[in-house]
Amino acid sequence: MERMSWRQRDALCIEQAYHGRTKVAIDPFTEKRREIYWTDEMCAQMMKVDVRTFRQRVSDGYARLEALIGARLNRAA
Repeated sequence: MERMSWRQRDALCIEQAYHGRTKVAIDPFTEKRREIYWTDEMCAQMMKVDVRTFRQRVSDGYARLEALIGARLNRAA
C-alpha cells in the first residue's frame, strides 16, 4: 500500500473500517439510543470530499492493489 497515493489509502481504510457498519450512540439530551449507518455519503463527509470523489478513490485504490498483487504473483510464478 505504500506505493498508493495517500488519498487512495485513506479512502480504502475508511471504506474498510466504516462503510456498511452501524454506530450506536446515546443522545445526551434524551438518553435515547440512536443508530448511525455508515454510507458512502458519511464516509465521503469524513474525508471532506464529495461522494463521487470518495467512490472514485476507493475504486482506484482497489484497482491499484489488484495490479500490485498481480505483479507479485507473476514474479513468484
